[in-house]
Amino acid sequence: MRLLLIALILLSAGCQERDRPYFQEQPQPTQATAERTISELERQLTIAQKSGGIHPDTYAEINRQISELEADGKYTERVQKLRDLLSNLEVGGQEKPKQPIDTRTDHKEQLSQTQTKLTETQKLKTPIIKDPWSPPSTCTGETVEFTNAPISLSHIRYIVPMGQMSGSHVTPTDHGYIINSDDRNVPPVDLFSPADGYILEIGAFDRPNDYRMVIWHSCTVATIYIHISELAPEILAATGNIAPGQNWAGDQGPDGQRILPIPVKAGQAIGKIRGGVDFSVHDTNLNLTGFVTPSLYNGEPWKIHTADLFEYFAEPLQSELKKKSQRATPPVGGKIDYDTDGRLIGNWFIEGTDYKGNGPECTYYECHLSFAYDNVNPEFVRVAIPNTGIKHEDCRQCLGAYGIRRNSPDPGEVSIQTGPVKYELVEFQRLSGPDSRPEAKNIDDNILGVLLVQMTEERRIKAEFFLGKKAAEVTRFTEHAKTYHRDALPQNTPQNNLFRSVSEFPSETERQQLPDCQNIRLAAFPVDMTKVYDISPLGAIGPPGHTFPTEHSFIHLHSTGTSTEKHDVYAPADAYITQVRKSTGDTQDPYDYTIYFAVCKEVTGYYNHIKEISAALEEAISSSECLPNHGERTCAKNTFAKIEAGAAIGKAGGHQGNFDFGLIDFRTKNMFANQTRYGTRSLHIQCPYDYYEQDKKAKFLSYIERKDSKPCGEIMQDIPETLQGNWFHDNARADIGTDWPRHLAFLHDNEDPETLIVSIGGTISEPKKIVFEAEITGTTNREFSSITPSEKTYCYTDGKYTAVVQLTKSTELKIEHSTGTCAATETLKSPTTYNR
Repeated sequence: MRLLLIALILLSAGCQERDRPYFQEQPQPTQATAERTISELERQLTIAQKSGGIHPDTYAEINRQISELEADGKYTERVQKLRDLLSNLEVGGQEKPKQPIDTRTDHKEQLSQTQTKLTETQKLKTPIIKDPWSPPSTCTGETVEFTNAPISLSHIRYIVPMGQMSGSHVTPTDHGYIINSDDRNVPPVDLFSPADGYILEIGAFDRPNDYRMVIWHSCTVATIYIHISELAPEILAATGNIAPGQNWAGDQGPDGQRILPIPVKAGQAIGKIRGGVDFSVHDTNLNLTGFVTPSLYNGEPWKIHTADLFEYFAEPLQSELKKKSQRATPPVGGKIDYDTDGRLIGNWFIEGTDYKGNGPECTYYECHLSFAYDNVNPEFVRVAIPNTGIKHEDCRQCLGAYGIRRNSPDPGEVSIQTGPVKYELVEFQRLSGPDSRPEAKNIDDNILGVLLVQMTEERRIKAEFFLGKKAAEVTRFTEHAKTYHRDALPQNTPQNNLFRSVSEFPSETERQQLPDCQNIRLAAFPVDMTKVYDISPLGAIGPPGHTFPTEHSFIHLHSTGTSTEKHDVYAPADAYITQVRKSTGDTQDPYDYTIYFAVCKEVTGYYNHIKEISAALEEAISSSECLPNHGERTCAKNTFAKIEAGAAIGKAGGHQGNFDFGLIDFRTKNMFANQTRYGTRSLHIQCPYDYYEQDKKAKFLSYIERKDSKPCGEIMQDIPETLQGNWFHDNARADIGTDWPRHLAFLHDNEDPETLIVSIGGTISEPKKIVFEAEITGTTNREFSSITPSEKTYCYTDGKYTAVVQLTKSTELKIEHSTGTCAATETLKSPTTYNR
């Protein structure tokens, strides 16, 4: 119970906000250190405010530092201000729910926002965007002139031009940022309509006092404002309260009761802002020609009609606004469309996805990759790529968009003929410049990693990022390389594996046939429960294959060697079978099958160690070919065959006596200390029994011995900046079987969490587990979560084997293994280094 109480305390404090009185070994910050920390956090949050958002990794790190300052109990007023600043930022982005060039030409001269006024012939050739981006019923005319600034000129400090790449904005932003203050706690200022028009839509983000507004000023021209902190009283009178997460829209409702768009006049106050507002102009008579496939942006249909920030304003107001832009190079309003057919420059999307994302490996911006020029200093090439693992402290101004060493090669000149290109990504800094227009530079000696990229077709590339490597250390792509495209997604595609980013998960086209997941429940037991004698929760530990916690539950039908009987296995819900994988030689049984089934758009389940499959399933995969790269003993076949809940799809048991039941939910994410080390499945594993109605869930749990607050177990035990969790030797990954010997973990047992385990995959010894009861003091068998970076060594023993460990950094440890028990003091003699 003592350990359970400690675990509850740690959980209530959060992974990165630990209880200081308990962790006596963590030194308290000195006054000078705290002052530096506060000043640095103030600077970082100011930068984040200017960019309009903050990357999730950056948020977590800043949140941790603020929590430490709060725990110290000093500097209360300044720390509270930091907390307020952080709470006012968007995490990961919250905007609404998207002819080959002559290589002799200097691409940097092609910087203008590429817009075309459509002729009637061109309109016939332009892909139709079927999305509700259309003017209100009350609109009139096409031309419009803006006579009022969005906020008073005297309040505008500067304007960030369009095209910024940061955080969730991997592709260049279709809006600029009008900044009135670097401090969001200043008194709010009025926000005005730039011209007469009609408010057609107002959306409220998930937090209070944060709105997005669309105003149509003619039948073709609209403006969008994002992050309005207050709505004007007369607007609220028309809309009523708009709760967080809700929308108000005009032209809705039945005839006779239709909600009318709200008329506004030029210069009318429509709300208030704090610090700044996102602003954009869109004209349906303009099509940006720098997107080679406009249909990829169907999810944000206004994007391809993005106009210059300033050109619709009347003079002399237009010139005054341009003076406020941070960018000196025309167009001073920025540029967002850089695509060139047959060249690397521009936006790219994970195979099978579009701007909205929603692929099996990613959602929204996680599916994006972009090569463009900096929105303020366009002489610099910028590469934006999410989830690199690059730490915020290694590049505080990057926020997911990096410089390239020597600013070369220019992606506007990279083609199929160029072959593989190694981009050494480096720190990018923006410095104060003349007339409040920043200057920039690359820190070429701070190489953060290498992006290996190759154009394989005119609209398809292969790319892979190598964290912490230099160009000389990268020689080829590995199995982790991803394919990106910018071609139109297929329509009415046959039901197969076309454009599957990961072969066992449904493609974007297949997902459209699946139901939404909001009210989905599993309905049928996977097996006759009277045949079950035990269920192991998630997180079983068995080196080397399961040095890390297992990602599925085991349903035991009989003990190995006591029977060879097989029992029917049933589909747990109405679903589509997506893949059947057949292996030989893996167990004592002749064959071993894995079956994947998609339950809804974001949820896929699977069974491992099925010994036979049904005749219907055999028929469903009969015409499919074995997929490549699965080894000589395994044949994986994709399908998209519908099954009903309770349908028999195979048999389990045999010599093995159990089978695995796992579930992946892409709406969730397991926050491992370093997510880049894990494959798609690991990041989204959940307990399958949680997806049943309560009575059926209780039935499953009655077979599980674990009786704490997590009866189904857990696979993610990492606690950042402590010893607890998964560790890797050298560049090992979690999702590569040949890397198992290089795994190491410090875990709580999946059935008895009060028991601790040092799980060794190999490298420092043969695979083994060192199992013991934890101590909350001293240096022997010390609770893993209480070990923070220091010069101390700790010894773990089961009386037969020992492991001596020093956590040297938050992401690095040194360890030695030997036989025997722990001495009074232990020192490291020839340790092996692990990291995460």
